[in-house]
Amino acid sequence: MAMERLPGAVVLDLNLPALYGTSVAVALRTQYRELAFILVSGVPEEVLAAEAEQIGAFAYFSKPFDCEALVRSVCAALGRR
Repeated sequence: MAMERLPGAVVLDLNLPALYGTSVAVALRTQYRELAFILVSGVPEEVLAAEAEQIGAFAYFSKPFDCEALVRSVCAALGRR
């Protein structure tokens, strides 16, 4: 769906069932240079921070995370468009 229409922002888990989330992020980033990504993952924060920096993520959250903080981050990402 995101390849057909520009989403406002994407909340993306790195551990998807069929592939790794960074592959999805790179594919979307190729089509939409300004798309805001918010990454979530169960990996340690240091590893997630490196992944987030590599793809230019707007924000990242290690599980378990504060849902209100995630919502604030999505709102901030949407507000920058």
